Amino acid sequence: MLQFNPDTLERSLSPQSAGDQADSGGGGSGSGDKNEALRLKGPAQETWKFTAEIDATDQFEVAAPDGIHPQLATLEMLVQPTTAKLREAMRLSKKGTIEISPIEMPLTLFTWGSKRVMPVRIT
Repeated sequence: MLQFNPDTLERSLSPQSAGDQADSGGGGSGSGDKNEALRLKGPAQETWKFTAEIDATDQFEVAAPDGIHPQLATLEMLVQPTTAKLREAMRLSKKGTIEISPIEMPLTLFTWGSKRVMPVRIT
């Protein structure tokens, strides 16, 4: 678990409009249907960007012989498949029983407080 106060924080929302160019399916020309202009096909895509400084001197009360290595390793584990999952996929592929699909990332939750917890994807 990582605890930090971000140095900077930025939030953006992108509505999923039903009349977007990407939805036309006609080579990007768009259908131009004015009835779809104000319709939403789902919730807005929410993006949070922040800058956090991880500093070993923040842990004065706890001995930190490894510096910030544990925090960096935790962040890496959120975006790298584990060796156990890779070995299992290799074993299944040798048997010919693997389902060809990407390895799932671990569920990562961003906790703002007791009333706001949301799943996030680290990029």
